[in-house]
Amino acid sequence: MLEKSQPQEAVNDLKTTLDGLVLDPQPSDNPNDPLNWKPSKKALTLSIWALACFASEATITTNTQGSYLQVPLYHKTATQVSLSVSFALIGLMVGAIFTVPLSRRYSSCFCLFWSTIGLLLTSVWSALMTGSSDYNSFLISRLFAGLCASVPLILGSEVVLQTFFRHQRGKCLHFLHIPYLLGIAMGPAIGAYIDGRTAWTISFWYTVPLNGVLAILVLVFLEDTHFTGEEQTQASMLQRKWNTYVRGRAIPPSSRAITLTQTIGVLLAEVYGHFISDRLPLYLLRRKFNTNEIRPTDWCPEVRLHCLWFPVILLPIGLGLFGASLEYHFHWAVLALGYLLISVGAISILPISMTYLCECFPDHVSEVAAALGIWRLILGLLTTVFITPWNNSFGPGWVFGSSGLFTLPAFVGVIVLMVFGSQIRRMGFRRLRK
Repeated sequence: MLEKSQPQEAVNDLKTTLDGLVLDPQPSDNPNDPLNWKPSKKALTLSIWALACFASEATITTNTQGSYLQVPLYHKTATQVSLSVSFALIGLMVGAIFTVPLSRRYSSCFCLFWSTIGLLLTSVWSALMTGSSDYNSFLISRLFAGLCASVPLILGSEVVLQTFFRHQRGKCLHFLHIPYLLGIAMGPAIGAYIDGRTAWTISFWYTVPLNGVLAILVLVFLEDTHFTGEEQTQASMLQRKWNTYVRGRAIPPSSRAITLTQTIGVLLAEVYGHFISDRLPLYLLRRKFNTNEIRPTDWCPEVRLHCLWFPVILLPIGLGLFGASLEYHFHWAVLALGYLLISVGAISILPISMTYLCECFPDHVSEVAAALGIWRLILGLLTTVFITPWNNSFGPGWVFGSSGLFTLPAFVGVIVLMVFGSQIRRMGFRRLRK
């Protein structure tokens, strides 16, 4: 099936499949581009990532049904021993937060290889916790196992998008997710089967060769799918392996920085909201009433809207820098700065607006949240319809520059609410304002 998707030139200069389907995205002419890899290499890459999804989940769930066997060893209750499963799940959730930033810094293959090594070592660690005083150490070992197990599915999905064309991604993502779910289902079953016939430690020991073989497959056969053009072409295979798995520099600093700026933007938006979203409204009310004692009847939701001034100023500046850097090929740091300002501005606006609307309709918070969520989804879907033709016709500088300018007249409506919001709320929706 993959053989039919090899690109060939069409009359309109777009590369297509043999049956005339236009490839999306369009591959480059570089043979190192993952989109141009042979179908066998793509299939091998996907298979290794799928095996990693299975192995990671099977490793962290192997002791789910057999944890009760450790009750007499650790002198704990069954509930206390079963916390090892909870610790693994906590690690899985926390690991998901750090996986993406680390992959941007060190590459997906680097994260997969060392997380597999981490799973192998944590299995050995757990299997060696056979002393009566090893309960806490055992829980910590399962926590670290969960941290390592969060990598394959998250980064594997991105690998699929970087390696396969749009018309292939459905079955490829399906092929990736099924082993993941299979690991969740079979891990406890295999562990219980082993625990029923031998010592509970064997349910951890059997995962050691599984992850060991996986680590070898990753090291030998996987190449990073983040295509870096000329830099990747000039490096030898051995050098690329060294950069990917030891130094972790398969992705150039510019690409890493651009993506990491969104994470930094989220953190800065959180800091801004934490220190401003309540303090500024209270300050404005104290200044208005000339007192430090604010009564409930003095509260006005519109004072929260003044928290929007700062992010609304940042947003058009960020959009302008972002568009100008794309249009005129400025240094990547300018692009990253623009992206950072966009992230801080856009992310800060949402919770402030949400808080204002919830205070306007305190008895209908769920309905407000649902309506706002649907509205955001509608805008997101509509953007995909016109953004590409707009960019093709006028270029990124005009697209993002215009978007930045549009935010200014749009904010006029918010200014109207700041001044006349309380009167507007008294004009109607009496039942909702109850």
